[in-house]
Order: sequence, then structure tokens, then C-alpha cells
Amino acid sequence: MGARILTVCDVVEAMASHRPYRAALGIDAALKEIEDNRGIIYDADAVDVCLKLFREKDYQLQGASSNSNNRFFSGVVLSLCRWRQ
Repeated sequence: MGARILTVCDVVEAMASHRPYRAALGIDAALKEIEDNRGIIYDADAVDVCLKLFREKDYQLQGASSNSNNRFFSGVVLSLCRWRQ
């Protein structure tokens, strides 16, 4: 399950952040990607929690630093664990 969660987190962070080879695509594009492919490419539970964090809990990516990414991953993992109980 951990790999499925990290896959969703990585896709959102990668698409929403600037890369040397392209500009950031934005959080809306990232959330649309995981929502459109929920249960197809990405784990449905991990997608649901990720969407909830951004849309209902007003979570925001802080930037491309490893600390912000770690908080994002940890938040999704923690929320998924709590949500499944």
C-alpha cells in the first residue's frame, strides 16, 4: 500500500512543481490527472485521501524542497491510515 500512496503523492508533486525541462503544470492539472485515472492507474483510496486533503482541508504544496515533500507524503499516509480505521 505504501508504494501506491507514494505514487499518487509523487505524481501530484511532480506535475505541480517546476522542472528544469518544463514549467509547472499546476495543482489543478495534477489533481485532474489522479482523479481521471482513479482506480485505473492510481489506487482509489490514496486518490480519495489526496483529493480530500487539497479540496476539503485546503492543503497546499509549499515548494519543491524535500521538507515540504516529506510533509505532503506524511500527511497523505497519516490521513489514509486514519481514514481506513
